[in-house]
Amino acid sequence: MAVVKVREASPEDCLDIYRWRNDELTRQMSQTTDKVALKDHKEWFAASLKNRRRLLVICEDECDEKIGIVHFEVKGNRALISINIAPDKRGRGLAKTCITEGIALLNSRFDNIHVVKAEIKPENTASQHSFLNANFTQTNQSESLLCFEYSTTADTQKVDI
Repeated sequence: MAVVKVREASPEDCLDIYRWRNDELTRQMSQTTDKVALKDHKEWFAASLKNRRRLLVICEDECDEKIGIVHFEVKGNRALISINIAPDKRGRGLAKTCITEGIALLNSRFDNIHVVKAEIKPENTASQHSFLNANFTQTNQSESLLCFEYSTTADTQKVDI
């Protein structure tokens, strides 16, 4: 298994995340497919770093090269997760470890998270496999999204976010 280190995002990560977000494949697999203007991204990123209910996790390899980002939106005892692996790091099996290490960091920052939920487009089979490999369970689906959940406690029931 590859070594993946995680840390909270810092202002210096803004442009890398911007480039990854506007990657063509990222946009195709995202719920929002439009390109993001740099000005808008900078505003979102600055607000995200200050938002106490949002956690942006940067994943790095053993040489401190950035692998990608895991993004959490926290609501009560639940968190919505999304992941974006840097285009030049895809296909190496890193997403599963980024997800699990990201959740570990989430749990160190928020002591009451019981369920982590991912919403994935049906055509995004790579993300589906990554989340299943990270012990998520598919819970339901709509025409446009598949939902996967991970329970951080053994007795948590399925809940909607």
